[in-house]
Amino acid sequence: MTGYDITIRNREGRVVHVDADRFLLEALEDAGFRLPFGCRFGACLTCAASVVEGEVDQTQGRAYALRPEQAADGYVLLCVAKPRTDCTVDVGVRRDLYVNQFRNGMRRRDRSAGSRDGR
Repeated sequence: MTGYDITIRNREGRVVHVDADRFLLEALEDAGFRLPFGCRFGACLTCAASVVEGEVDQTQGRAYALRPEQAADGYVLLCVAKPRTDCTVDVGVRRDLYVNQFRNGMRRRDRSAGSRDGR
């Protein structure tokens, strides 16, 4: 089986050899890493990582929780990502991806349009 070397940059640069048909989260856990996870099927951001260098494939296990722009920026969900090349990743980056829609996405309502008496 073809495999790739995965360097965990923010965990002392440790390198783990991962078979091409294995999800990164499973392989890293088997190598002794204690990583955060939640769902194991791409529906949350708990196991998010940033691919600094290299390529992974998330198409078999759908990374539902990632927005397209996050995936385009190199973020992956380790539970549904398989290596396609040697990679360097940063793990534990879920805080970078969480968007509080109430703080960041809501606009202040136009007071005149929202008031009952027209003021």
